[in-house]
Amino acid sequence: MVSTAHYTKADGHLQTSCGHRVNVALLVPLSGPQAELGEKLIETAQQALFENPSTTHLVIYPLDSHKKTTLAEEVLSLNPSLIIGPIFSEEAKTLQPLINDIPLFTLSNDQNLVDGSMFVMGFSPQEETRQLIHFSLQKNLTRFVALLPDNTYGRAIDRTLREILNKTPSMQLHIIVYPFKEHTPEMVEAWAQKIKDFHPEALFIPDGSAVSQKLLSTLQFMGDKTFRHITLVGLSQWDTPGILKNPSLKGLWFTRYGSRPLKNPLESIVYDIVRMTGDVQQRLRKSSFLKEDFLNPQGFKGTHGHFMLKADGSANRTWRILEHTGPGAKVIG
Repeated sequence: MVSTAHYTKADGHLQTSCGHRVNVALLVPLSGPQAELGEKLIETAQQALFENPSTTHLVIYPLDSHKKTTLAEEVLSLNPSLIIGPIFSEEAKTLQPLINDIPLFTLSNDQNLVDGSMFVMGFSPQEETRQLIHFSLQKNLTRFVALLPDNTYGRAIDRTLREILNKTPSMQLHIIVYPFKEHTPEMVEAWAQKIKDFHPEALFIPDGSAVSQKLLSTLQFMGDKTFRHITLVGLSQWDTPGILKNPSLKGLWFTRYGSRPLKNPLESIVYDIVRMTGDVQQRLRKSSFLKEDFLNPQGFKGTHGHFMLKADGSANRTWRILEHTGPGAKVIG
């Protein structure tokens, strides 16, 4: 077995030794440009150990996912009961065929990984989109213009919107794809005219990035009175203190997982997996697991909300819909 630094509830500090009990491999970047994020996730996992009574038998071994050439060998020599991580989808796809039947909980949100071979724990923008659009339809908004960035994120949401459109006869949709890094005034003017010509009831801009905010403010200025009668809808990336203090975004509908904004979704996910593992171990009283052990029809309690794992490897969460009120936000669905 590999000898490596590990965390246990009983020790309360970092030490070097061989693990025992329920070995959990935590695959996070400990070198390279994302090393700081990796250290934060280790701290989160340790916090979950100390705060939950069910985690007594867990031993967490952090392994450097940045060391791609030796990672699989280190994981297998540890012989873990389950694996938390890695963060990035390419790392997860490379590792999964080598780990046999060890349950793997990748932190990626790439829904292309959902094939039953692993649990994809990252927050799904596709699921957020479905819940937001269905809520909007229930509120009698049927004509949508979607402004989507020309990247992997935007293309995933594009496919989701078209799936909803094909199943919803009352829905009308016009999609505008924009270059994520830069756009010219001429482009913005053309998009503003397309929006005016379509007469939408809702303008869907999923991400709240600086580029999207700049694009939206320019469109609002150029569109003048047109945009006053359009409901702006977006996803959880709009759920930040800075945005909620922006009076020009009053009336914005957006998604939120739980009762308060998430500072770092990955930290929340790692904490929830550790606590869930402790709960499953305490219920089943065993030190090795199958994927089926985590398919609890009652789901699990998370730091921000309830979640349930499905046989295909996806994580089912319920998203709240909030409205920007000016000084803050209120739940509307």
